[in-house]
Amino acid sequence: MLLSLNSLIQWQVTEECLKTERVLWIDDVKTGLWTIDIYDNKAWPVFQVYEDIELALADDRARIIPKAEDFLPLWAPDDEYLKKHNKRGKKNYSLILSLVTDGEPQVYNRQTRGRMVAELAERTGTRKAQIYKILRRFWQGGCVPHATLPKYYMSGQTQERQGRERKLGRPNDESRRTGIPIGRNVTPKDKECFRFGIKEFFKKGIATDLPDAWQRTKEKYFNCGYKELPDGTLVPVLPPANQLPTLRQFKYYYYKNRNVKAEIIATSGEKAYESNNRPILGDATLKAFGPGSSYQIDATVGDIYLRCYLNRNLIIGRPVIYIVVDVFSRLIVGFAVTLEGPSWAGAKLALESAFSDKVEFCRQYGVKIIDAEWPVKGKCESLVGDNGEIAGYNANSLIDPLVIGVANPPTDRPDMKGIVESRFPILKQIAIAWVPGAVRHIRKRRGSDYRLDATLDLNQFRRLMIECILHYNNCRRIEKYRLNKHMISDGVEPVPIKLWKWGMQKLIGRLRPENSEVLRINLLPRSEASITPEGIRFRGVHYTCMTGLQEQWFTRLKGKRAKRTEIFYESLVNRIYLRLARGRRFETCVLTEADRRFNGLDWYELLDFFELKKQATKAAETDQQQAAAEFHARADRIISEAKEMNQSISAGYTSSNKARTQGIRGNRQSLKLHERKHGLHGSSPDNSSNNPVPIIPIDKIRKRKAGTGYVPPARPYDEIRQTRQEAKKHDK
Repeated sequence: MLLSLNSLIQWQVTEECLKTERVLWIDDVKTGLWTIDIYDNKAWPVFQVYEDIELALADDRARIIPKAEDFLPLWAPDDEYLKKHNKRGKKNYSLILSLVTDGEPQVYNRQTRGRMVAELAERTGTRKAQIYKILRRFWQGGCVPHATLPKYYMSGQTQERQGRERKLGRPNDESRRTGIPIGRNVTPKDKECFRFGIKEFFKKGIATDLPDAWQRTKEKYFNCGYKELPDGTLVPVLPPANQLPTLRQFKYYYYKNRNVKAEIIATSGEKAYESNNRPILGDATLKAFGPGSSYQIDATVGDIYLRCYLNRNLIIGRPVIYIVVDVFSRLIVGFAVTLEGPSWAGAKLALESAFSDKVEFCRQYGVKIIDAEWPVKGKCESLVGDNGEIAGYNANSLIDPLVIGVANPPTDRPDMKGIVESRFPILKQIAIAWVPGAVRHIRKRRGSDYRLDATLDLNQFRRLMIECILHYNNCRRIEKYRLNKHMISDGVEPVPIKLWKWGMQKLIGRLRPENSEVLRINLLPRSEASITPEGIRFRGVHYTCMTGLQEQWFTRLKGKRAKRTEIFYESLVNRIYLRLARGRRFETCVLTEADRRFNGLDWYELLDFFELKKQATKAAETDQQQAAAEFHARADRIISEAKEMNQSISAGYTSSNKARTQGIRGNRQSLKLHERKHGLHGSSPDNSSNNPVPIIPIDKIRKRKAGTGYVPPARPYDEIRQTRQEAKKHDK
């Protein structure tokens, strides 16, 4: 870089010391030049050989810098400073004008400069010291008129002074009264103690404020020793107050050296700093290339209490409000009001409304609009969620079949979707704050309970939200919206609907159409079901479908292991949807006949039913165990009685085991004839005691069978004939 007027030459004097000089004048043949040190308050121009400067630059002993990084540019003051002090600056510049214009290069020489300044002081009546001061400021500041402005900006900025025993600073009231300086200067050792005390007591939260931290710092780092109390407690002994640094000096050190970012991160965490205290230098609109490029979705609990539309005497509490906002235009493209907590069930309703036709959507709630009032229909290109509802399998249902990019910011970082977050206060101001039943955070003493003021039911509040969103989209001006140069040239107003329409005309529209049925199914929650011989089992309920019956899914699995398949399910139990051919086809599954008893229930009711059934089974376990114990006791008693009877009869019975088993059929026949004659209870213990039944010995039955052959059982033919004859007489 060639040397020129006002060039800054930086010299490496020592390893830690740098010297910066400004070129004031160069002769025509480049044999010599005049320079001045810009940081020395007592510097004067110095003559140097031009060739020596070039050699120093070539040997890297010096270098030319574009500007002094830590030198305030007096030649570029702000307008407010000029307005206050420009008159004084012009007066200073006119005073030295003859010297700096007609006196070069003689004014740089010390011998001639003294004579010229003395003549100017005599002619103008100005002190020579004042002229020298203005000249030095002019040369060090860049040889421009603004360099002669007064340095009021330096007021209060003093350099660090060490090795001085005189008390610095303004004397306090006691010093003025006595005339004796009271107090002490802060030494480097004191500053080190300040730093330790602030770190140990204030930043860690041990001290409640700076005075408390200063008191604890004095006790630990400025004590003269310790004294022991009678109970053995060691108490620090402090020197007199006038020999200690003051609280003001402690605070001055703290505020001068504090690192605000590090303090917030240390006390509240990095997420809190990034969310609430970080510099806001960007613009979220730059992330969207046009309408439909990027949506943001979020939920909040509405600050209003509602009534039940089934029974208006019942108060159902506060609803959950979901809204979807287009980043480019700030247009609210969809919403949902539900009683579900923040979950995919509410998020998918908001997304379905955002992607569907708004005329039909509003008609469902009794609001008539035209397409121009809410011209949003189709899928967006990307979606920013809340790392809760739109995560995991729920995000996959958007990414895979609908090809929508999903981004979830980290937890506790609402600032990363600040556009949708900032819409909630606007909607509250427009549609909630003035409605009866709205939550009042400041409640008057003995005031009425705002919950009892609830007036709207859920459907009425949804209609109110539609009207609110229409008003916001079509009339609300977003004054903080940063219009680009093309919008400004086209005269676009910062109204969401106008920004949307301008973007659809001038930029690339990012909305993509989609079949409403496919869109609805893909927004349903996703899970897995098992194909079993009883049907497609999901959460304990069984379904069937035409494809399964035709391809014999359930028959082929008889005795085999169940298969897993992906399904979508609605809020009601009535049906589920099979995802087939990698999402290109869906099969509707209905309840089997065995489980049609659950038709019309929602999943919460069904899960409650199974849970209650499980609890009832658990509760009856004790009774079941006791009943089984009683049954076993009674059975054991009967068996014991039978064994005793058998033993008493078998005592005098000498037949072999083979003989006993061969007469089983005859024994059975004899007992059957006996029960036909005397009834089933003829051999009961009670009847047998009063009317003893003769027992036919088995040996006689065996001899009868051996002599006469097979004896057929008795059949009541006579009784049948008599019954028929009586029936014929009755018919006649």
